[in-house]
Amino acid sequence: MYNSTEPARPWRPTLHETRIYNYLYSLVDIQHSGIVSELSVRELLNKSCLAPAYTHKIWLLATGGSGTTQMSKREFYTAMKLVSLAQSGRPLSLAIVSEFTSPPVFSGIDANKASPSANRSSVLRYSPQPTIDLDNIISSARYSTSESSLASTVGT
Repeated sequence: MYNSTEPARPWRPTLHETRIYNYLYSLVDIQHSGIVSELSVRELLNKSCLAPAYTHKIWLLATGGSGTTQMSKREFYTAMKLVSLAQSGRPLSLAIVSEFTSPPVFSGIDANKASPSANRSSVLRYSPQPTIDLDNIISSARYSTSESSLASTVGT
């Protein structure tokens, strides 16, 4: 029923998932410490309407089964993805966390508050940003500029 196999490649939440998970994380990380307690996460998991056996397994999978009573932000994101998988009827497995699922649903929590317009500053603070290799761009620009200036001096 449960499969803890690691995914073939590291999973990264989509921008939409990140917005929702950030909002949910803000509800459980009251002290803004970056680490949340098992109690606060379990209170949220209980609102998922999943059986206690599922929420227990979600905690174990997300934390690596270490028996810890705290969860990092990355582990929390994984737990939220596992909730989505369970709510959509899929098996609880780290091997399939990269599959598309609807966002997790929690009783009494409006995920629409996670929209970009609802709280732009906190959403953008934690959103993954695309990376640009500026060194290669600058090197290419310099090479192109030196080639064109060399061509203009040779041609005159």
